[in-house]
Amino acid sequence: MGVGGLTYRSVDAAANVPSGTTSNHFRTRDALLLGVIVEIEKLRRAFWRALVTEINPTTVADLVGIGTAYANGAVGMMSTRVRAYMALLMEGWSHPELREPLQRGRDAQIPRTLQLMRKVDPKTPELHAEIFQDYLTGIIYQQLANPSPNFNPRPGIEALLSGLVTPRVVQE
Repeated sequence: MGVGGLTYRSVDAAANVPSGTTSNHFRTRDALLLGVIVEIEKLRRAFWRALVTEINPTTVADLVGIGTAYANGAVGMMSTRVRAYMALLMEGWSHPELREPLQRGRDAQIPRTLQLMRKVDPKTPELHAEIFQDYLTGIIYQQLANPSPNFNPRPGIEALLSGLVTPRVVQE
């Protein structure tokens, strides 16, 4: 279907609400697209928070576990939402008004990622959190676009994080 198939009627039908409900809340198509972006970002943050709550990272292996769970969740139980988000990213190429809210979502995720990485290595620069987030986005996009039945993000995430994060040494 893609973003082009996102209509008031299709949203009303998917939400099982009376016809016209969506257009009452979102008066323009741009407002509808922005509303979808905001909702997907909320769900993405909640998913990330749930992972981080389960694992309080103190080692690179912990970070690898979080990244692996995030990637697997994004191509698994969250795949419909992630596909919608990826379609919106592509839509940003031809609709500049979508770029800022999409970028805002990425920009909000970087400090959260950096905070986790700094639990393992307090000197981790922000650039490393950006690289890690962009890597996750790339492998998730690749798996959704060209699914591999043997998808295993762990080795790549482990190799990347082993280069980006130096565990702190406990001095005796």
